[in-house]
Amino acid sequence: MRAESEQMNEEFFRRMAATYGGDLQRWPEDIRRKAQDHFETHHQDRSLGDAERLDKALDLYEVPRPSAALIGSILSAGTRLEKRRLRLRRLLISAGLVGVGLAGGLTGAIAVTTIAPAPQLYGSDTITAFGKVPTESELMQEAQ
Repeated sequence: MRAESEQMNEEFFRRMAATYGGDLQRWPEDIRRKAQDHFETHHQDRSLGDAERLDKALDLYEVPRPSAALIGSILSAGTRLEKRRLRLRRLLISAGLVGVGLAGGLTGAIAVTTIAPAPQLYGSDTITAFGKVPTESELMQEAQ
């Protein structure tokens, strides 16, 4: 329910006072002017007075300081969580590097078996992926 579409009546004014307190400056800007006009014309002192008393009572309340044991347990839990995250990060990075290494090795093996012919098909030890490598005797014959 949007405040702009609400009519400023006593019930709505009381709900807003209970929600936002007795200080109209704390109210949302879009209803603050309507609330100020309604307050001045209808004298809603009781609604704002109750809200102001509640505000003052809440302002006087002090939250007790947490015990040292509670602070220590929260900090140690945070440290444990950070250590777990760091270990997990290292593990995942290591696993990634191992995976990249295995993928590179597999790719190299596939490339070598695809490019290099099988030696038993040609029956010669001088066949490579780049063609036949001449032996010394063949080189000598070509030189003459």
